[in-house]
Amino acid sequence: KRDQISALQQLVFYYFSRTIQDGDELSCERVLRQMIAIEEEQPKTKVLRRKHFMIVMNAFASRGKAEEVYNMFREMQALHEKGNQELEPDYQSMVVVLSALAKSQTPEYVERIEYLLTTVENYMMTSTSPSTTQSITNHAYNIVLDFYSKTQGVQERRGRIEALLKRMKVWAERHQNPLLLPDRISYAALVGAIIQEAKPDFALEVDDIVRKMELSDRAAVRPDGNIYALALDAFFKSGDPSAVLRAENIFERMQHESNIQPDEVLYTLLMKVYSASGDAEGSNKALSSMIQEFRAGREGCRPSEISFLTAMVSWEKSGHQDAVDAALRLFNNMVALFKEGIEECRPSLKSFGQLMVIVAKSDHKFKRCIGRKLLDKTKDYGLDPDLMILNWYLRVCSEPTNSCDTERRECWEEALSTLESLRSSKWGANSHSYNAMFFACDRLFVDPDQRFDMMSDVFEKCKDDGQVDRRIISSLLRLLPPCQFEKLTTLSSHDKRIQMSRLPKEWCRHKTSHQ
Repeated sequence: KRDQISALQQLVFYYFSRTIQDGDELSCERVLRQMIAIEEEQPKTKVLRRKHFMIVMNAFASRGKAEEVYNMFREMQALHEKGNQELEPDYQSMVVVLSALAKSQTPEYVERIEYLLTTVENYMMTSTSPSTTQSITNHAYNIVLDFYSKTQGVQERRGRIEALLKRMKVWAERHQNPLLLPDRISYAALVGAIIQEAKPDFALEVDDIVRKMELSDRAAVRPDGNIYALALDAFFKSGDPSAVLRAENIFERMQHESNIQPDEVLYTLLMKVYSASGDAEGSNKALSSMIQEFRAGREGCRPSEISFLTAMVSWEKSGHQDAVDAALRLFNNMVALFKEGIEECRPSLKSFGQLMVIVAKSDHKFKRCIGRKLLDKTKDYGLDPDLMILNWYLRVCSEPTNSCDTERRECWEEALSTLESLRSSKWGANSHSYNAMFFACDRLFVDPDQRFDMMSDVFEKCKDDGQVDRRIISSLLRLLPPCQFEKLTTLSSHDKRIQMSRLPKEWCRHKTSHQ
């Protein structure tokens, strides 16, 4: 009855607010559909309001249910077209749907998103209230730009973004509304697309865009920390010989022209640029500056394990003979900060794994001793060495630090003991483990017959564990004389391509996907 409509509307609003707090948006949808049924049975009874739909759409959006949000919006549109003027979609409702679809990062939603953006523009065009049009911002456009930039599978990503940036300028001029113009968020989407496109000199193009943003007379365009982070990421990914100089230059401009102080994220990205260029000293310097800033009271520069890992990787890539000692110093500095109460610097298996990689790749005269201590030290932090760390430790054991028989024997015994521990562990040895063992056989046994006997024994274990793959066969082909290779594998050493299909299936029943 007409005199009950207002009471019903208020009751439904109250019910929605209580039910959604309990996380039960499906019950709200059922009630909404009952109200739709009432309106369809009694067309003159305009019981529904846009707010009813908005409450349920927002609830679905908060749960990541983009399809439900879109379908509900379309139902609201349909009911408006049937005559309920209270259900005319407004800017806020369109943004809710756009945002829900964009956050899903589903490339199949491109057409829907572009249809909705056109709907927003039509709304601006047909609005009879100048104040409404003037209050609309570029938020809807930025949602779409971000979707284009971050969603995998979007075709012609960069072209779509550049076309939309031009469209924003046209609409801003048409409605005399500067709030519709592209801002730093808009240009971040363009920069992201350029980085993904990765054309020659893309880092130079990114640098040019950032420079134009720095010189803009619009405060909304001038770069923030996110833009500088994207630029540093571009330099890191470019592989350009000038990347370090460009990164240092933009870091300087950021601080002195844009008055933006670097935080841990920006310092770490700068360290990655140094790392990619093998400049371990530069990476260390950036880390030290960050820690100094933190000690001076800048919480945003709080160091973490990621910061130290980035510096360790720099030493791995540097090729310096003292890389092991430098990486260990970094580790000890990180531990010292952790003991001071900085929980973010607590060592995890990532740190121990990175150190083991550096030790394994080095010629350090105490490498096996260092590797063993690293394994033991994991226990201090309640950690158990994982498969990757133990496989790299096998590599450590495969290279004796001197040529004496005692050293070779101890290395072999340690490698064999580690392999057996792996075989009985929850991970089991994989093809990387056995590949390291073949490498150890080749390095640790001088006598050809003894070397072949040890390789045969390891290969038997590898077959038993079903870990024979192309990597294993390639290593044996490289390390063994043709006659021994053929005796061990039953394959021909003269084939141009390894014929894995000729091997028994039980030898190859497990595929290795990680170290």
